Amino acid sequence: FKAEDYGLNIRPMNNNTPRPVWIHLQTPLITQNMLIVNGDARLRWAPVDAASESIMLGKQQSSNPDDIAFRRLEFTGDPNDVLLGNGTWGAPNGFGALCTDPTPGAGDIAGDTKVGLSDNTIYFTDGAAPALGFNRMAIGYNCGDPLVGKLNIKNTKEIVGVDSRTEGFPGAPLSIATAFTGTCINNADATNMALRGFAANSPYNNYGVSATAASGFGGTVYALNNFGGSFLAFAATNQNVGVDAGAIGNGMGLFNYGVRGNASGDSKANYGVYGTASGSTLANFGVYGTVVGPATASNWAGYFAGDVQAGSSYFPSDEMLKEDIVSVSEDSAAYYITNLNPVRFKYKTEEYDYLHLSANTQYGLIAQEVEDILPVLVKEVTHPAQYDSSGTEISPELTFKSLDYTDFVPLLIADAQSKNTIIDSLTEMVENQNDAINDLQSQLDDISECLAALCSSGSSDMSVQDGNNSGNSQDVELKDVQNIVLDQNVPNPFAERTIISFEIPENTGKVQMLFHDSNGQLIKTVDITTRGRGQLNVYGEDLSSGIYTYTLVADGKVAATRKMVKTNQ
Repeated sequence: FKAEDYGLNIRPMNNNTPRPVWIHLQTPLITQNMLIVNGDARLRWAPVDAASESIMLGKQQSSNPDDIAFRRLEFTGDPNDVLLGNGTWGAPNGFGALCTDPTPGAGDIAGDTKVGLSDNTIYFTDGAAPALGFNRMAIGYNCGDPLVGKLNIKNTKEIVGVDSRTEGFPGAPLSIATAFTGTCINNADATNMALRGFAANSPYNNYGVSATAASGFGGTVYALNNFGGSFLAFAATNQNVGVDAGAIGNGMGLFNYGVRGNASGDSKANYGVYGTASGSTLANFGVYGTVVGPATASNWAGYFAGDVQAGSSYFPSDEMLKEDIVSVSEDSAAYYITNLNPVRFKYKTEEYDYLHLSANTQYGLIAQEVEDILPVLVKEVTHPAQYDSSGTEISPELTFKSLDYTDFVPLLIADAQSKNTIIDSLTEMVENQNDAINDLQSQLDDISECLAALCSSGSSDMSVQDGNNSGNSQDVELKDVQNIVLDQNVPNPFAERTIISFEIPENTGKVQMLFHDSNGQLIKTVDITTRGRGQLNVYGEDLSSGIYTYTLVADGKVAATRKMVKTNQ
């Protein structure tokens, strides 16, 4: 034992050979610790050879933090074992602790943690067992919760479950930067889904999949094209469907949209839905929509708030699809067409801006007026209320009447056929009248020739010799007096307006014009007060097609009668 400047130096020696220091417990007389060190302690020249197969663990014994009791923990001999947080050996765990670790908070990350890849790759490789619950990754689940997918995310605290972003890199302007890609192959026994989304239980909006493509964020770079979603299906033996969307109600919601498209903004053109179809397959559908629901509901396979442009439109008309086929009679067609009231109008685009109605002048019919005579062509439409992402209503629900204009075509055809029949009949009548006129003209020509022959005979008294009374003659006195004249109406036939000209002598008493229908029923009486040359402007917009007569009566006697023809063309 030697006192040095730095303290007590104990150097056990035996013939200049260093020896260990042994401290023994004399039991049961001495019960204190074998060695008590107050202050720092240092072990120098501790052996580091492989024979060191245990470590010393210390545990605080009382409220005094300096009162530490030590124990020895032997190594298991497995170089893969690590010292766990509860002071035992176990399998290494990169993050956290094993689910079997009973220590509260074992494996918890105390703060935000980063793992720098440094151009390296992390692989979570499969083990040998393919059963459910093996080789899975879970975020947000409790230990022991059943897992369905390879990567499982349970989100109860954040707004966004998964946010995948890809930033482009310099030097590759034509490369494709993908935020998320899904691939599902080699599943021969069931359906393959590369991407599947499920959203539920939001009181406002639930989106199974929501995708956005945009330009100009964080700079002034704008893409040539932005696609909110791009889908491609090919090489199927039955159907190839680029987008298959469905909406099924359970009696709780007001509206279901199989596909809903919206395009807006200050652009040259906006297309809510744009579809093209080409190729040589049995059938190609650019846009295909079906709707199933009760007949009383507002069901539309296609509903567009705004103008619709189509290269051509076709409607089911095959005979095998129809029953109870009845020809439209000419009389009923004429009745419907005659009672329709075509109008010119403009839509209230400011009041109903959310309907996206045309601002141009329109020509059409009023649904309520058509409903009185053809209710089958009128249907009520309910435009759904629109909401923003927070559930605030931005446009109200609106119910209004709509017309099926295509069903007017058969009525117009039947009415046109009826008019053609009338025109053919009138044409035949005019031809017969022309023939009669030609016959009268021929007779007048013969009379003129006879008169010319008489004048050339030299007879001064213009007497006519009677075969039985050759000595008798009769004198005729001619006077130039005015006669009543009733001209044919012009034009004839007429659709809306025609003119009837006439001439009444000054000394004529009461004069009236009587109008009769084809059944001889008096429909109008007009007093004529004009003397000399005059005319009547006759308006017949409310007349049905047919033949009518007008008669000029002077001083109680029929002076002349003419026929006029009314058409709706």
